[in-house]
Amino acid sequence: MIRDNLTAAALAIGLAAAAFPMQSNAADYRYRYVGATNACDATDPANFTGLRFRTIGVFNASLSSIQIACSVPADLNADNGSSQVSLFLTNFKNTPVTVNCTVSAGSRSEGTNNYPQGGQVPADTTVERYYGSIDRVSTAYTHYNVTCILPPGVELSTIRVVEYSAELDL
Repeated sequence: MIRDNLTAAALAIGLAAAAFPMQSNAADYRYRYVGATNACDATDPANFTGLRFRTIGVFNASLSSIQIACSVPADLNADNGSSQVSLFLTNFKNTPVTVNCTVSAGSRSEGTNNYPQGGQVPADTTVERYYGSIDRVSTAYTHYNVTCILPPGVELSTIRVVEYSAELDL
């Protein structure tokens, strides 16, 4: 009798658990940090000598602005929803500067979505330039591509990618 009651109770708990699964956010997103030193290069080889590829970032040591391009692989296991990219920029000058960057997602065959953004970086400061809700639905792509025009004295150190998925194996 007790055994039958325990079996019935265990069965009821099991059915209730199956009917009302617990929500878990443990594997919903993954942060990836990529150093700009390995991911970026000058878009014009003539400007390569003005860039310093330091252990913590790509620094413009020239007297004029230099355009750089960076490529970060996307996680192909992530859901086709949205993702986020952040760029960490440091201004080593004692005056504010304007930095313009564009994050692109897409491919030649499927088209691209471009997310341009410009803004001021205060003197002697590191800022995070945030690109939220990058569309992964309308384009099939395998990389996040970044272009920035770095003024003299500015460094791009890190590219952070946040991709969302319930199926990521963390």
